[in-house]
Amino acid sequence: MSIIARTPIPVGCIDLVLYSPPGQPDHEFYLRIPIQWIMNHFTKPAKFLLYSGWCILGSHGEIIDAQGQTVPLDVEQLQPEGTYFYGLGTGAGLYIIVSNRPNDEQEEDLNDIDDIRNGMLAINPINTLFDKKEVVIIKTPNLVLNMEDVSPRCTRLLTPDPLTEYPSNTRYTFQYLSNQEHQASLQAIPDNNDAMFATTPASLTLPRPSALLLNYNFGVAAVENWGHNKSLLYNCLGVQRPERGAVAMGPSRVPGKEGRKSLAEKRKREDDEQKQDKAGRSSTSQNTRTQQDDEGGEYDAEDIVLFFWGNSKAARERHQRKEENLRDSVEEWKSSVVVE
Repeated sequence: MSIIARTPIPVGCIDLVLYSPPGQPDHEFYLRIPIQWIMNHFTKPAKFLLYSGWCILGSHGEIIDAQGQTVPLDVEQLQPEGTYFYGLGTGAGLYIIVSNRPNDEQEEDLNDIDDIRNGMLAINPINTLFDKKEVVIIKTPNLVLNMEDVSPRCTRLLTPDPLTEYPSNTRYTFQYLSNQEHQASLQAIPDNNDAMFATTPASLTLPRPSALLLNYNFGVAAVENWGHNKSLLYNCLGVQRPERGAVAMGPSRVPGKEGRKSLAEKRKREDDEQKQDKAGRSSTSQNTRTQQDDEGGEYDAEDIVLFFWGNSKAARERHQRKEENLRDSVEEWKSSVVVE
């Protein structure tokens, strides 16, 4: 996908510009968001914009309007068809979320893929919508939003289990990113729906869903649904998306003679196609390569968020500390070894 200049903002939307290369004002990575959606889900729209930039870039910043003025976070309305910019408050690079989490989010040990905080189990429609990035779950309070910054929870149509309750100091709010596409689901799974948690003794000892991963998922969903010029990372930052993995070939069992012949022919055709594809890419310009990559190598939303999170100053420093600790432990081990 080639980079295009921002088109006029449609009525009822605003633009949040997240990144623009120096000297290239027309090359902008931005979100185009319906104002009504923001107002339906948040009581402080400017804080929502700040939360969106924080989740995508992994950095603390501020919201700046088209006149270059900092937008107060307590404003109740956004400028219709307005343009807003996410400015890094420190000016010293990106600061990854995991290094700036509040003290009550003890997630240093979130390293096990089987950790209960590492996933979400719900009824099938919710799981499907969550995987497709059509819904999000926002945990408040976080470093940007307070509980009251999210619109009041809906009235449940179904009677809740008597052994569940809403947490008094935390909200996990389920939100659709486009209500119009999910009118049927809204009947059974309403918008702005807060999670209730079991109150049995065994359940009270279990950790709650990871706020870190929910913030990441929100950033990915925002880019997926509202992001424009995603290929900007490829063209302007010089970062290429990893090559697609080889497609698994062959039947599930050993083929007969005819089957082996067909399989060999199939592999030869695919090898020839890959060679032609590589040859074509090597002889094209940078913009043409980007268009070809759209077929299978275009940056997706997760690539973008992971790029910003993983290339922050804090992330690099943390990686360096890990390497230094490993080197120190090796040196300590070497000094303890007795050589005879």
